Amino acid sequence: MKNHQFKILAFGLVFAVTGITARAQSCSGCLDPTFGDGGAFILSSANANPEGMALQTDNKIVALFRENDSATPELGYLMRFTADGVPDNSFGYGGVVTLNWGGNSGRVLALSLQTIGGQQRIIVGGWESCGPNKQCLRAEAYDANGSLDATFASGGVARISSIGCGPNWITTQPADQKLLMVGGLCSFTRLTANGQLDTSFGTSGIASTNFLYQVRGAPVVLSSGKILLPGSIQKKGGVDLAVARYNLNGSLDDGGRKDSTPGDVFGVSGVGTAHLTTSNTYANWIAVDAAGGIVVAGNQAGSSLVTRLLSGGQLDTTFGSNGFAFFNSVPNNFFSAVALQNDGNIVVAGSGLTAGNATNDALIARFTAAGALDTSFGAGGWVLHDIYGLYNVGTSPVLMQPDLSCVGCEKILVIGAVQVTTNPYTWQSYLLRVLK
Repeated sequence: MKNHQFKILAFGLVFAVTGITARAQSCSGCLDPTFGDGGAFILSSANANPEGMALQTDNKIVALFRENDSATPELGYLMRFTADGVPDNSFGYGGVVTLNWGGNSGRVLALSLQTIGGQQRIIVGGWESCGPNKQCLRAEAYDANGSLDATFASGGVARISSIGCGPNWITTQPADQKLLMVGGLCSFTRLTANGQLDTSFGTSGIASTNFLYQVRGAPVVLSSGKILLPGSIQKKGGVDLAVARYNLNGSLDDGGRKDSTPGDVFGVSGVGTAHLTTSNTYANWIAVDAAGGIVVAGNQAGSSLVTRLLSGGQLDTTFGSNGFAFFNSVPNNFFSAVALQNDGNIVVAGSGLTAGNATNDALIARFTAAGALDTSFGAGGWVLHDIYGLYNVGTSPVLMQPDLSCVGCEKILVIGAVQVTTNPYTWQSYLLRVLK
């Protein structure tokens, strides 16, 4: 596979951190000056959007980007960085593997990691054209050097013609390294660890999501092997954020005749919800805490929220205010991702509007495990980082990266995009790291 060079711009900018005056870079929520150059990397490939990020066991960072330019072949860029945000020259060409899945007839969309025989490999998912007006799921596996892993599917490439779309998210099942793929208009599908359609999952490899109004985030696999899927469900009077639970075989955990474990129904008919009478709500990302609680980052009209469901799918009314923690500290905010610190505190990332600005900046906020804004973080629980350009948005996921300089320490990794021009619309991607 030919690797195309593209410019990587990594420079220390004077970042605007709303609500934080100039002070030492040891402050919680500040950009980490040891990461990249000044705390961030800007990837100046033409019009590139972020599609995923993962953390290897050696603390290196893997990220996937996709060009969004109808005038040229739509390339993907699989990159690996050192733990401190420097392109890893041992991977691909200068840290980059370029993916061309057929120009405008293919698209890379999702990223995950597998561990096979004690070695991690990188999985990229998406779709490609496989006939007139026909799309098929495609997945590729890459080894530690950025080469296709020939032990995966056929020469490192899986093509599933019975799945007519590409996933927005991939999650690897820890126990057997099988690959859960879902998102957008795509079916909920599972591949074997070596890239074959897993026909033991759902019906011929596909589990139904028809009961959900939308699927909006990556699946999470519990220690029991059961699978959580965030999104929303349409009910009389509106839309509620929702988390569905599936059994290992892809059956919905609803107590029905197809439920392989009918004695432990999740929520109502396999779906846990959180309802607001004043607004539609949507679950964008989930994380599971040490007690089995399901922490949900979501949004309602014009603002964001965090809620928590109990392990059985019921709303945890001890969290926040009657089960909800609302965020209204900055206008036009949106939570797209959530992660849990090792102390149980909750980190969310997305975007919000800086006072006096016309465009959004990258937003990071932190809540306590009880659902209150953690005022020890940033400016009363939140920070806005203006990377540069017109419009900044943090996307999913947000990751907690171990800080090896001290026991139990962590830093916060965010991936996002910056709008550079409006006519035409062009975007560039970034990674940033902030101090916990």
